[in-house]
Amino acid sequence: MRGYPLDLTFYQTIKGITAAQHVVKPGGRILVLGECAEGIGSPDFAAQLRGFTGNEAYLSEIAHSTVIPDQWQLEKLALVGLTHEVLFYTPGVSPADLGALGSHCFSDLNQAVNRLLDGLPVDARIALIPEGHTPSRKLPPEPDLPAQSQQTRTTSIPAACPASPACRRHALLPPHSGEQAPAHSSAG
Repeated sequence: MRGYPLDLTFYQTIKGITAAQHVVKPGGRILVLGECAEGIGSPDFAAQLRGFTGNEAYLSEIAHSTVIPDQWQLEKLALVGLTHEVLFYTPGVSPADLGALGSHCFSDLNQAVNRLLDGLPVDARIALIPEGHTPSRKLPPEPDLPAQSQQTRTTSIPAACPASPACRRHALLPPHSGEQAPAHSSAG
């Protein structure tokens, strides 16, 4: 989850997508996790989202129209969607409320992660951005990495992680009570 209060609504959660686009290669996938405990957002935004038919169609629709309240977030999402596949795990909203985005929405986190990893090369790098608005966030040192590796360490993990698709060591999913995180054969 992006975390309270950054994921209270789908509108707020989109901000993480616009930040993630800067660290994901063109054509890459972005999986956004947001609780969305307060639903979609404003009634204006919810109506726009329900009527969303696709990235290009939405951008064409607004190109020659007057600006309407809360249009900006959906416009930013559509722009990211032109160059990246965007997937959603947002348990507080129904796929039916997401218009065309509903087909990219998962009700099960493991299914969402599996879709994110589907077809990626074994050595693919996956960026984890715990707070979506801060993609350059520094991570605390990892005790099992030599000091010189700390400078180049990123928030990425090998797709072939022993716990894939849910790498618990790297906090993609929290470990179950008492469960030890798996060791990795190489620094990620």
